[in-house]
This record gives sequence, C-alpha cells and structure tokens, in this order.
Amino acid sequence: MILRKYLCFACAVLFIQSGYAKEQKPINLGETPWRFSKVVRQEMDLAKYARILCGTQAVPVINDGDMNTEWVANDAPEPSLLIDLHENKQAGKVKLSFKGNRVYFATVKVEVSLDNKQWNSLTDGTDRQQCELYKEGDISSVNNTVGYVATVTSTSLSVPIPVTYRYIKLSGLKCFSEKKEELPVRVSELAIHPVENDHPDQEMAGADFDDTRWEEVGIPHCYNEHDTYLNASTGERCWRGEGWYRKKLFFDGKDREKEIFLEFQGVNLAAIVFVNGQAISGNTRVKQPGVVTHVGSSLPFVVNISKYIKWGEENQIAIKVSNAKNTFFAWPGFGENEGFGQAMGGIVSPVYMHKKDKVHIPFNSYSPLNKWGTYFGTVSATPQEAVVRFQTNVENSSEHTQAVELRTYLQDERGRTVLSFTEQRNVAPGAIHLFDRTETIQNPNLWYPIGCSGTPYLYTVQNKVYVDRWIVKVRNSVYVKLPGMKIIAMSTVKNVFCGDLATETFIRVWEPPFRQLCVGRTSLILPSVEEMRSA
Repeated sequence: MILRKYLCFACAVLFIQSGYAKEQKPINLGETPWRFSKVVRQEMDLAKYARILCGTQAVPVINDGDMNTEWVANDAPEPSLLIDLHENKQAGKVKLSFKGNRVYFATVKVEVSLDNKQWNSLTDGTDRQQCELYKEGDISSVNNTVGYVATVTSTSLSVPIPVTYRYIKLSGLKCFSEKKEELPVRVSELAIHPVENDHPDQEMAGADFDDTRWEEVGIPHCYNEHDTYLNASTGERCWRGEGWYRKKLFFDGKDREKEIFLEFQGVNLAAIVFVNGQAISGNTRVKQPGVVTHVGSSLPFVVNISKYIKWGEENQIAIKVSNAKNTFFAWPGFGENEGFGQAMGGIVSPVYMHKKDKVHIPFNSYSPLNKWGTYFGTVSATPQEAVVRFQTNVENSSEHTQAVELRTYLQDERGRTVLSFTEQRNVAPGAIHLFDRTETIQNPNLWYPIGCSGTPYLYTVQNKVYVDRWIVKVRNSVYVKLPGMKIIAMSTVKNVFCGDLATETFIRVWEPPFRQLCVGRTSLILPSVEEMRSA
C-alpha cells in the first residue's frame, strides 16, 4: 500500500494575557495538604447466631462461615428457609453465597414477620437477579501466553431488607447458569447484614465535620500505595472501598465576577464532588443509584463550582471516591484487573483550580459540563497545500449579549505566523458559539511518512478572544498530533480525517510534564518534541 502524504499538526491554544490585567495561571491544589480517610466497614452478620430451619430440620452448614460446606435443597417444589434472629433486629440486606462459578442468576421470595404468624412480603421472587461475581487472579500461562488471569471463585445474591423484624423467610429459591439454564439449589453461606450506621454524605462533606484526625496527603494520591499485594494469597491484590478527601479553600470577593472551575485529571474509579455539602451531578446516561459526578478512571473531568461558593470566607471541598462495586455508583464493567493497576483507588492525577472570565473558551473535558473548547483537524494534505479545519467554541456565561471577536493564528515551529484570520459574532447570554472555519496552507511542512519514522514538525494554533475590542483571558491548551502516531483507536465527539482512517475523535492533552492523551478509555503519554526527534 502506498502511503499518502498528509500533514501532521500539533496544535496548542496558548495562554493569552489580558490587555488590562495579568492572566491568572491555574492553581495546583495538590501542592498543599488535603485530609484523607478510608471508609472501612466491619460487616456484622446477624445470621451467625441465628436459628435457621428448612421445615423442621436445622441447617447449620449454611451459617458456619465455611464456603466449602453447602446446603442442598431437597426435592420439594419450593424449598424454603426460616431464619430466627431471636429478637427484633434492624437488617440491611440478606446475602446468599454460592461456591464456584456456576450460579450467575437467582430468584428468591423474601418475607418478614415479628411473631412468625403475620408475614409481610418484600419481594415476590419472580424477578431473576444477577449475582455478584467474586474473582481471584494471578499471573498464569494460557496457550503459551503469559498474562493476568482472573477466575470466578464464588457468586452471591444480595437482597435489601431495610426493616426491623425477628423472622425472615426465604422461599422460591432458584439458581441459573450464565446461559440462564436452571441449576440445582446449593447454597454455601447465608448472611444477614445490619443497617450501616455511617455518617451521611452531607455530614462528611460539610464544613463542620471534624477531620483533624485524618491523614494529611498530597495530590496525586493512591490509597492503595501501602496495601497493594500485601494480601495476595487471598486473590485480592489491593483494598477496595470508599475514601474521602477534604480541603478548605478561601475565595476572595474580588473574584465574584469570575467562573471558578476545578479540573480533575484522573480519579479512580468514580467520584462525587461536594462544595459546602452540595453534591455536583454528572452527565452520564448510565442510571446511577444517586448523585455521581464522574465515573471514568483516567478520563479527566471539570466542574464549575461558582454557584456553590461562599465569597469572602472559607469553603469546604470534599471528594468521595470509590474503586469498589456495590458502593455509590453503577459499576462500569472495567477496572477489575488488579494486575494492570486498574484497581488502584484515589485522586490519582493532579487537581487544578481555574479562574475564567465570563466569556471564555470551555475546557476540552466533556464530563460533566457537556461542553468542549477547541478542535483542529487535517482535511487533506499534499506537499503543495494542506486543508485544515479550525473549530473553537466561545461561551458567554454573563447576563448580557457580548460582541465577541476570535483571532486565530497558525504559527510554524519557529513561531512565524503562516496563517491568520478573524471572526466576529454577537453571543447571547448563556450561549456557546462555535467558530468553524476551514483554511488552506501553502507548502506545508509534512510529518512524513506516517508513523514514528517521520520527522516531527509541530505547528501551534493560538486563539485570542476579544470582547468589545478588549482581549479577555483565555486558557485552553490542546495538543493534537495528526497523523504521526503508530496506531490510535479513537472515539466520540468530533470528526477528523487522519491518514487513510476516518475517525471520530475527542482528544484532551495535558501540559508538560503531564503530556497525556486521553482517547476514549485509553490514556497515552505523549513524548516531547526532543524525545521524538531522538527516537
């Protein structure tokens, strides 16, 4: 196949200084201490001392704490279990555990009673529920390939029962395989966990909560750095659960006319951001059990905290983080392979605070603001000319229509302007206008051939935003390298033509030293120009 010659641009929107005030750089919030604490739950088991009957026969093997012993249902059409807790107790959930990887789905009818006479039904047992899978893994060899292999060792079905009763009856229990084929009923363990008396989120996130005994940490921070691999014999390579990060920030009233953003460059695996006890919702289309700001491991996200700020006083920032299933977010189906570091929990990348003017270019982090800032792509290229598309969004978050002028400059590697253009638009209050323009560059410097053997050549795109002929502060740095990489699988948001591949791409790249390209769920580290030239 004959490679076509295409132009490769690396585009960067630079810091622009205001004509009447000094541009404020982003503040690295990880350079000063945060307070951190894990949420360690000691799950009690009310079934441990309960009396459990099948008919009139006691079933001691089902609550003996041994997964190797099993209760096998008899030939009755609907085997049932009667659990006597000896006194009224407030239960949170009942959990049935199955040894091995046979049971993937189960149904059960749950009834409760105070006196073993009048029964209230909590579930009717008709809905087939998916079981949680418990995996153990290690480095192994499969078909002459060495890698990390995870094996399902047990499964469980949990049914919430947030009530206070003495008797619990389980009936109509049926088990099904992964292919939903019915299986014999064999239960290894039954557990009943009480309601957890944790501090509510609003209390943990509030300004009055006492965190003075919590650990002081810097950001980035991983809360598995001291426990990873310590309990490897059990199959769990690192601790999974929830953690809290808290930090107080003072906001001067002089910034009241600014838009204040917090940029998180990576939280593993999910986060809820609180400002003064108020949780900030995300934009995911996945149904969540409650308010969740972001789910996405190494994918960055940005929140606008302006409306939650108390000006002229200290504000409480709190981040609830989890790397575990069955916590505050819907499990996304990734982040399970501990051998690849996916399970490491915490705020694992830097956190920055930005102060922007009311008229500004949005961030290139789509979550959770539903906005993006800049996009540049090569439409076509030959040694004689290149056609390049420039897209820039400008947001007007003020209460008045603004006369916005966008000046765009394309500079070569020596800083010489090879192309420039200007556009003006009136942008309504609360609106975002897309400046979309396609231009032709004569005699471009090509990155050729496609791949790492080509000569790196970086162009810079500089955007300047003016309001009523006054330049406003703009900070929006994006580096786009097209198509000088080996192979990149890209997805979401805007179209770009890269070599012979028509791809849909959303690209977000950090500044040095964090030259990190996030494409879909993949995080790649971009080398510097010097590193690429020496390769």
